[in-house]
Amino acid sequence: MRFAIQDAKNRYLGFIVFAGNEQQGECVFRPLPKEVVRPKSENLELLYRLQDIREFSYVKHADSYYIFHESSKFTIKLTSKTLLIDGLALKVTLVSPEDWEAAFQVK
Repeated sequence: MRFAIQDAKNRYLGFIVFAGNEQQGECVFRPLPKEVVRPKSENLELLYRLQDIREFSYVKHADSYYIFHESSKFTIKLTSKTLLIDGLALKVTLVSPEDWEAAFQVK
């Protein structure tokens, strides 16, 4: 699974990419390059901090995914439309494999 992450002004900030099955696995945060997101965004900086932690684990409970890392104090929850990071709400959109391939020209 892949989700696009947006701020309240609908600007794309990056992606969260999952590997595993629907119930559990690993995921990583991939922010867009800082040069692409203007003006400067504290939300983007947060995604860079999450990327620096590397791989997170996730588990699914009901309709939400809980994302964690043993060395991180972040509280992260993903629903079908929202990514909550320590109370900060960002919009998310599920990205289909076809859209992902088209966006990055993956063959």
